[in-house]
Amino acid sequence: MTTLKICGAALLCAAAVPILREMKGISALLSAAVAIMAAAAAIASIYPSVSFLVAAAEGTAFESYAAILLKAIGIGYCTVITSDACRATGADTAASGIELLGRAEILLISLPLITELLSGIAGLI
Repeated sequence: MTTLKICGAALLCAAAVPILREMKGISALLSAAVAIMAAAAAIASIYPSVSFLVAAAEGTAFESYAAILLKAIGIGYCTVITSDACRATGADTAASGIELLGRAEILLISLPLITELLSGIAGLI
């Protein structure tokens, strides 16, 4: 039901933005506010799944992989939400920079996993 409410708010925002376009800053702020509201609702709805994955991976050999995976997912969501909010306010260059930063950060936290994978492949050869 929450998804329907958020989608309804987004549709109201989409209808209001053309009307409020004459008031330069208001339409962009309204769009950004709805995007942030939707992102907050999405984060709240996936929290139980993340908690389950953390609890299930705890104490297993998969624990280090799960930590990297969850960090990468979190960084991905954070950068997409931030870049969408930047685009909604007209800051396209900042949005592109945020996306690049997110990709670089995911690569950086994945380096231990990549190193382990390459050493495992080298051991097979």
